[in-house]
Amino acid sequence: MRKPIWAATALAFALASLAVVSPARAQTTPPPIPVNTIFVGPAVGTAGQTADIVVWVGKQKVPFNAAQFTLRFTPISPTGLKSVPTAIEANTKPGGIFPPDSIFGVNARTPGVVMVAMATGHAVDGPGQLAVVQVSIPSDVPDKASYAVELRDLILSSEAGEDVTPSNVLDGQLDIQGGAPPLLKGDVNGDGAIRVNDAQIALRIAVNIITPTPQQAQAADVNGDGKVNVQDVILILKAALGI
Repeated sequence: MRKPIWAATALAFALASLAVVSPARAQTTPPPIPVNTIFVGPAVGTAGQTADIVVWVGKQKVPFNAAQFTLRFTPISPTGLKSVPTAIEANTKPGGIFPPDSIFGVNARTPGVVMVAMATGHAVDGPGQLAVVQVSIPSDVPDKASYAVELRDLILSSEAGEDVTPSNVLDGQLDIQGGAPPLLKGDVNGDGAIRVNDAQIALRIAVNIITPTPQQAQAADVNGDGKVNVQDVILILKAALGI
Protein backbone atom coordinates (compact mmCIF):
# COMPACT_ATOMS: atom_id res chain seq x y z
CA MET A 1 0.00 0.00 0.00
CA ARG A 2 1.36 3.43 -0.97
CA LYS A 3 1.93 5.62 2.10
CA PRO A 4 0.56 9.20 2.17
CA ILE A 5 3.15 11.98 2.38
CA TRP A 6 2.43 12.70 6.07
CA ALA A 7 3.01 9.06 6.97
CA ALA A 8 6.28 8.86 5.08
CA THR A 9 7.51 12.07 6.71
CA ALA A 10 6.53 10.93 10.20
CA LEU A 11 8.19 7.59 9.69
CA ALA A 12 11.37 9.27 8.46
CA PHE A 13 11.53 11.27 11.70
CA ALA A 14 10.91 8.08 13.68
CA LEU A 15 13.72 6.22 11.98
CA ALA A 16 16.08 9.16 12.41
CA SER A 17 15.35 9.30 16.13
CA LEU A 18 16.08 5.60 16.47
CA ALA A 19 19.31 5.72 14.48
CA VAL A 20 21.13 7.76 17.13
CA VAL A 21 20.40 5.33 19.96
CA SER A 22 23.40 3.51 21.44
CA PRO A 23 23.62 -0.06 20.11
CA ALA A 24 24.29 -1.33 23.64
CA ARG A 25 20.63 -1.04 24.63
CA ALA A 26 17.23 -0.87 23.05
CA GLN A 27 15.27 2.39 22.99
CA THR A 28 12.25 2.17 25.30
CA THR A 29 10.47 5.47 24.55
CA PRO A 30 8.24 5.06 21.49
CA PRO A 31 9.16 7.29 18.55
CA PRO A 32 6.38 9.10 16.61
CA ILE A 33 5.15 6.04 14.71
CA PRO A 34 2.32 6.53 12.19
CA VAL A 35 -1.01 4.88 13.02
CA ASN A 36 -1.41 1.26 11.88
CA THR A 37 2.31 0.85 11.17
CA ILE A 38 4.67 -1.87 12.36
CA PHE A 39 8.38 -1.71 11.59
CA VAL A 40 11.81 -2.97 12.60
CA GLY A 41 13.97 -0.23 14.09
CA PRO A 42 17.50 0.31 12.70
CA ALA A 43 20.25 -1.26 14.79
CA VAL A 44 24.04 -1.14 15.06
CA GLY A 45 26.23 -3.96 16.34
CA THR A 46 29.81 -5.20 16.60
CA ALA A 47 31.24 -8.50 15.40
CA GLY A 48 31.41 -11.02 18.24
CA GLN A 49 28.92 -9.05 20.36
CA THR A 50 25.14 -8.91 20.77
CA ALA A 51 22.64 -6.39 19.44
CA ASP A 52 19.00 -5.68 20.26
CA ILE A 53 16.54 -5.58 17.38
CA VAL A 54 13.33 -3.75 18.29
CA VAL A 55 10.03 -4.30 16.51
CA TRP A 56 7.87 -1.20 16.95
CA VAL A 57 4.11 -0.91 16.63
CA GLY A 58 2.18 2.29 16.04
CA LYS A 59 -1.28 2.78 17.51
CA GLN A 60 -3.57 0.25 15.86
CA LYS A 61 -7.11 1.14 14.88
CA VAL A 62 -8.21 -2.30 16.08
CA PRO A 63 -6.72 -3.60 19.39
CA PHE A 64 -5.13 -7.05 19.36
CA ASN A 65 -4.45 -9.78 21.92
CA ALA A 66 -1.87 -11.88 20.09
CA ALA A 67 0.98 -11.36 17.65
CA GLN A 68 3.27 -13.59 15.65
CA PHE A 69 6.09 -12.77 13.22
CA THR A 70 9.35 -13.94 11.71
CA LEU A 71 12.57 -11.93 11.37
CA ARG A 72 15.00 -12.92 8.62
CA PHE A 73 18.55 -11.55 8.48
CA THR A 74 19.67 -11.31 4.86
CA PRO A 75 23.23 -10.10 4.04
CA ILE A 76 23.34 -6.87 2.03
CA SER A 77 27.07 -6.18 1.96
CA PRO A 78 29.83 -7.03 1.41
CA THR A 79 29.25 -9.35 -1.52
CA GLY A 80 29.73 -12.96 -0.50
CA LEU A 81 28.89 -12.43 3.17
CA LYS A 82 27.44 -15.70 4.46
CA SER A 83 27.64 -15.48 8.26
CA VAL A 84 24.34 -14.37 9.77
CA PRO A 85 23.26 -13.29 13.26
CA THR A 86 21.51 -15.83 15.48
CA ALA A 87 18.80 -14.87 17.94
CA ILE A 88 19.36 -15.61 21.64
CA GLU A 89 16.09 -17.15 22.80
CA ALA A 90 16.65 -16.50 26.51
CA ASN A 91 17.27 -12.79 25.92
CA THR A 92 14.41 -12.19 23.48
CA LYS A 93 11.47 -10.57 25.28
CA PRO A 94 7.97 -9.23 24.60
CA GLY A 95 7.80 -5.47 24.17
CA GLY A 96 6.55 -2.97 26.70
CA ILE A 97 3.00 -2.90 25.35
CA PHE A 98 2.47 -6.48 26.59
CA PRO A 99 1.77 -7.06 30.31
CA PRO A 100 4.16 -9.22 32.41
CA ASP A 101 1.75 -12.16 32.49
CA SER A 102 1.74 -12.53 28.69
CA ILE A 103 2.47 -15.87 27.05
CA PHE A 104 5.65 -15.65 24.96
CA GLY A 105 7.53 -18.08 22.72
CA VAL A 106 10.67 -17.93 20.55
CA ASN A 107 12.17 -20.31 17.98
CA ALA A 108 15.74 -19.46 16.91
CA ARG A 109 16.90 -22.89 15.79
CA THR A 110 17.73 -21.70 12.27
CA PRO A 111 20.65 -19.22 12.01
CA GLY A 112 19.48 -15.93 10.56
CA VAL A 113 15.81 -16.67 11.28
CA VAL A 114 13.79 -16.14 14.46
CA MET A 115 10.07 -16.79 14.98
CA VAL A 116 8.28 -14.97 17.79
CA ALA A 117 4.76 -15.38 19.16
CA MET A 118 2.99 -13.75 22.11
CA ALA A 119 -0.51 -13.52 23.56
CA THR A 120 -2.28 -11.77 26.41
CA GLY A 121 -5.74 -11.68 27.92
CA HIS A 122 -5.71 -7.88 27.78
CA ALA A 123 -6.17 -6.17 24.41
CA VAL A 124 -3.33 -3.81 23.44
CA ASP A 125 -3.14 -1.24 20.67
CA GLY A 126 0.23 0.56 20.95
CA PRO A 127 2.20 2.59 20.37
CA GLY A 128 5.38 1.01 21.70
CA GLN A 129 7.62 -2.02 21.49
CA LEU A 130 6.09 -5.19 20.13
CA ALA A 131 9.20 -7.26 20.92
CA VAL A 132 12.95 -6.97 21.53
CA VAL A 133 14.99 -9.66 19.79
CA GLN A 134 18.60 -10.02 20.94
CA VAL A 135 20.98 -11.50 18.38
CA SER A 136 24.55 -12.75 18.52
CA ILE A 137 26.70 -11.37 15.70
CA PRO A 138 29.33 -13.80 14.34
CA SER A 139 32.92 -12.83 15.14
CA ASP A 140 34.00 -13.13 11.50
CA VAL A 141 31.66 -10.42 10.18
CA PRO A 142 33.72 -7.55 8.68
CA ASP A 143 33.44 -3.87 9.56
CA LYS A 144 30.71 -1.95 7.70
CA ALA A 145 28.81 -5.13 6.85
CA SER A 146 25.03 -4.81 6.80
CA TYR A 147 21.96 -7.02 6.92
CA ALA A 148 18.35 -6.47 5.93
CA VAL A 149 16.11 -7.39 8.86
CA GLU A 150 12.99 -8.59 7.10
CA LEU A 151 9.69 -8.67 8.98
CA ARG A 152 7.67 -11.59 7.60
CA ASP A 153 4.62 -13.75 8.36
CA LEU A 154 3.11 -11.08 10.62
CA ILE A 155 -0.16 -12.01 12.29
CA LEU A 156 -2.09 -9.81 14.73
CA SER A 157 -5.20 -11.34 16.26
CA SER A 158 -8.09 -9.58 18.00
CA GLU A 159 -9.91 -10.76 21.12
CA ALA A 160 -12.48 -12.34 18.80
CA GLY A 161 -9.75 -14.32 17.03
CA GLU A 162 -9.95 -12.23 13.86
CA ASP A 163 -6.92 -10.94 11.96
CA VAL A 164 -5.93 -7.31 12.50
CA THR A 165 -4.16 -5.95 9.44
CA PRO A 166 -1.77 -2.97 9.81
CA SER A 167 -1.50 -0.55 6.88
CA ASN A 168 2.29 -0.53 6.71
CA VAL A 169 4.81 -3.25 7.58
CA LEU A 170 8.43 -2.15 7.11
CA ASP A 171 11.75 -3.98 7.29
CA GLY A 172 14.81 -2.73 9.18
CA GLN A 173 18.59 -2.92 8.87
CA LEU A 174 21.46 -4.07 11.07
CA ASP A 175 24.80 -2.34 10.43
CA ILE A 176 28.09 -3.66 11.75
CA GLN A 177 30.66 -1.22 13.16
CA GLY A 178 34.01 -2.53 14.37
CA GLY A 179 33.93 -5.87 12.60
CA ALA A 180 36.51 -8.58 12.23
CA PRO A 181 39.98 -7.55 10.94
CA PRO A 182 40.81 -8.15 7.25
CA LEU A 183 41.42 -11.80 6.45
CA LEU A 184 45.09 -12.88 6.26
CA LYS A 185 45.47 -15.96 4.08
CA GLY A 186 47.29 -18.66 6.04
CA ASP A 187 46.43 -17.20 9.46
CA VAL A 188 44.03 -20.00 10.31
CA ASN A 189 43.84 -19.34 14.06
CA GLY A 190 43.32 -15.59 13.58
CA ASP A 191 46.18 -14.36 15.77
CA GLY A 192 47.52 -12.02 13.09
CA ALA A 193 50.58 -14.12 12.16
CA ILE A 194 51.32 -17.18 10.01
CA ARG A 195 53.07 -19.86 12.03
CA VAL A 196 53.50 -23.62 12.19
CA ASN A 197 50.39 -24.01 14.34
CA ASP A 198 48.33 -22.58 11.45
CA ALA A 199 49.67 -25.37 9.24
CA GLN A 200 48.69 -27.91 11.91
CA ILE A 201 45.13 -26.62 12.03
CA ALA A 202 44.93 -26.57 8.22
CA LEU A 203 46.09 -30.20 8.11
CA ARG A 204 43.39 -31.23 10.59
CA ILE A 205 40.84 -29.44 8.42
CA ALA A 206 42.18 -31.10 5.26
CA VAL A 207 41.78 -34.62 6.67
CA ASN A 208 38.36 -33.86 8.20
CA ILE A 209 39.44 -34.14 11.83
CA ILE A 210 37.87 -30.77 12.66
CA THR A 211 35.14 -28.68 11.07
CA PRO A 212 36.40 -25.14 10.39
CA THR A 213 34.51 -21.94 10.98
CA PRO A 214 33.78 -19.95 7.78
CA GLN A 215 36.71 -17.63 8.57
CA GLN A 216 39.10 -20.55 9.21
CA ALA A 217 38.07 -22.17 5.93
CA GLN A 218 38.77 -18.95 4.01
CA ALA A 219 42.13 -18.43 5.71
CA ALA A 220 43.23 -22.04 5.16
CA ASP A 221 42.29 -22.04 1.46
CA VAL A 222 45.52 -20.30 0.47
CA ASN A 223 45.50 -21.25 -3.21
CA GLY A 224 41.88 -20.16 -3.61
CA ASP A 225 40.49 -23.33 -5.15
CA GLY A 226 37.53 -23.44 -2.78
CA LYS A 227 38.76 -26.32 -0.61
CA VAL A 228 41.42 -27.03 2.02
CA ASN A 229 43.91 -29.78 1.18
CA VAL A 230 47.57 -30.74 1.60
CA GLN A 231 48.63 -28.16 -1.00
CA ASP A 232 47.33 -25.39 1.25
CA VAL A 233 49.08 -26.94 4.25
CA ILE A 234 52.42 -26.89 2.39
CA LEU A 235 51.92 -23.24 1.35
CA ILE A 236 51.13 -22.23 4.94
CA LEU A 237 54.15 -24.11 6.27
CA LYS A 238 56.43 -22.44 3.71
CA ALA A 239 55.05 -19.02 4.65
CA ALA A 240 55.62 -19.77 8.33
CA LEU A 241 59.25 -20.66 7.62
CA GLY A 242 59.77 -17.65 5.36
CA ILE A 243 60.43 -19.80 2.30
